[in-house]
Amino acid sequence: MKKLLACVCALALLLAGCTSLKPVEMTPQELHAEIKQSQVVQVGDRIKAVTMDGKTHEFRVTEISATTIFGKNERVEIAQIVALETRQFSGGKTALLAGGAYLLYILALLAAAPAFVLSGG
Repeated sequence: MKKLLACVCALALLLAGCTSLKPVEMTPQELHAEIKQSQVVQVGDRIKAVTMDGKTHEFRVTEISATTIFGKNERVEIAQIVALETRQFSGGKTALLAGGAYLLYILALLAAAPAFVLSGG
């Protein structure tokens, strides 16, 4: 049971590490138009927005209106955004990390096998 719990925890950590912030390369005017058309930001996305006053706002989007992006405890006026990054999930990185973890697990078992056999266990 402890091994199963350890594997689940390790997998959760691996999956959490398979996202990255991806900058949206646009002028502020293009960015504003794309946000309003729901092309760049959608409800549920994790974003990092920099506003004209230089402040950075990092949150999960809960609602988007014609003028504002809302988070649980955040709200950012679309017209004030000068830079935006969205968190992207990478299936390829996830598969690579999961495969690598499985391979390390197998190698650890193979490395421990001779000691286990010699101990009579």
